[in-house]
Amino acid sequence: MGPKTLWIVCALCVLVTSSCEDPVDPIEQCPLRSELNGPFDIPMFKGDTLQFSVVVRDCNNIVLPDHPLQWRSSDTRIVTVDNTGLAIARAQGYAGISWQVTDLTGEGALGWINIQVSEYAARVDIAPTDLRVVPQGPGFLTAAAFAENGDPLFPGWTATWESGDDGIATVDAAGVVRGVAEGVTSITATVHDASATVEVTVTLLTLVDVQVGTSFTCGVTTDGFVFCWGRNESGSLGDPNRPSGYHPRMVVGRSRVRSVTAGGTHACALDEDGTAWCWGSAQSGQLGADLFGGVHRPSRVASEIPFRDVSAGNAHTCGITPAGTPYCWGSGGSGQLGAQGVSLCSFGKGAGLPCSRIPIAVSGLDELQVISAGGAHTCGLDLQGAAICWGANSAGQLGLGTVSDSVGSPTNVDTQLRFERISSGGSHTCAVTGTGEIYCWGYNPTGQLGNGTQGNRTLPVAVLSTESFTTVDTGFDHTCALTETGTAYCWGGNWSGQLGDGSGDQSPKLVPTLVAVVPALQSISAGATHSCGLGVDGVAHCWGDNLDGQLGAEAGDPSWLPIRVSGQR
Repeated sequence: MGPKTLWIVCALCVLVTSSCEDPVDPIEQCPLRSELNGPFDIPMFKGDTLQFSVVVRDCNNIVLPDHPLQWRSSDTRIVTVDNTGLAIARAQGYAGISWQVTDLTGEGALGWINIQVSEYAARVDIAPTDLRVVPQGPGFLTAAAFAENGDPLFPGWTATWESGDDGIATVDAAGVVRGVAEGVTSITATVHDASATVEVTVTLLTLVDVQVGTSFTCGVTTDGFVFCWGRNESGSLGDPNRPSGYHPRMVVGRSRVRSVTAGGTHACALDEDGTAWCWGSAQSGQLGADLFGGVHRPSRVASEIPFRDVSAGNAHTCGITPAGTPYCWGSGGSGQLGAQGVSLCSFGKGAGLPCSRIPIAVSGLDELQVISAGGAHTCGLDLQGAAICWGANSAGQLGLGTVSDSVGSPTNVDTQLRFERISSGGSHTCAVTGTGEIYCWGYNPTGQLGNGTQGNRTLPVAVLSTESFTTVDTGFDHTCALTETGTAYCWGGNWSGQLGDGSGDQSPKLVPTLVAVVPALQSISAGATHSCGLGVDGVAHCWGDNLDGQLGAEAGDPSWLPIRVSGQR
């Protein structure tokens, strides 16, 4: 597109008037005042010309065709104007054009017009550059347009989107891509005469890891991409400013991922190099970076230290280095970071409470084999399998035999038992021994300890089951576990069907209850009011609350039975 010439005829009209009623000499006796008719704000593109034509009239409405005018530009780098009123747009920016008409006495009238000069796009960028979507699932592309000098174009431009093959993926006027069938196609965005193209892959997922947050779920594919679904509060789906949804959506900007963890309203992933990346709510520093509010794209944790494992709690996160050194970051109001001298948060929900926006070493612990971040407490296992906990202890979730507001230093759980797995829940903790028994302690009003009662326990109590378990995962008020054969059991609160027993009975289950109609699982994850399991065949199923689509099925009523997550192979 090239420059163009515009005419604004009678855009500016100056009315020369006097207080007399009879005709008089217009120049000698009519004092000037002006009335402006026409646009006050005018957009132009670089290279455009705009001719202003001013009509001057006296108080008797007589046109004065040769009355002198003066024209000025407030910034001649942006726009120039000559003595005929011809304006030429020179560069992107804002400027004002003024005109003045005077009478013989020197009195005059002044007018002003605002000009916004834009440039035509010389370059278009599309993000992300490599998008993957599932069939029928959405993906979101954004375009950015730049002037020849590299500056972003002023607002007001729009991109035209086009798919190379609508049989594989479609794209609408807002850049929303919708998968149709497996395959690869191109998506092009055009602004003025500039365009850019990215590749979009429509694929069915095979998952190697699935983790549950409060109202969302995330999984890692065999080729190292992260997909999330459910509620997108504070950007927990890793998808910039997009609504919640049940179709798995690719977390923008991360690949080569080997594991993922989901917390309250944030999630973190580890790549092949052990670098930790987090997204979602940053209110209490749980992303491990100097960020605030909701972060919709993965942000690198502010540490050069690689991690072997990372665990996301409600508003804090912890990780273990390859050498076993534990670090934590985020909210520390209950001592869940396990470190001394934590500063106060200065912004957001955590304002005025202890927090750390960078990883800090847990005090007094040189090496752990496992770490798990919970609601407001943290637990780990040392090399001998002894359980160590710190943080909130209002319900005995630290297993110390006592109740207190919090314990800020890592403290051994009061037991001679040794464990191979440990999981910190909302306000309770469970661990698995080497012989397949599960012990739990802490908050128990819905039977989440699995010992047949609903009373809190400050010391480990055995879960009532004859099964031999290999893993356990604790949610907000329920617990799930897997046996050696991959059979799933859950117990505790069942308000939304999060136990997956198919009963439709909302009453809590105080002992392990078989999860119905689900194939053998390799892993299981319990959230606030939903649970998910990953089958040995790489297929994920979820059950429980589905208000925001966190089960991977169209949002709506809870499911009391496991249902297959959409978009899988």
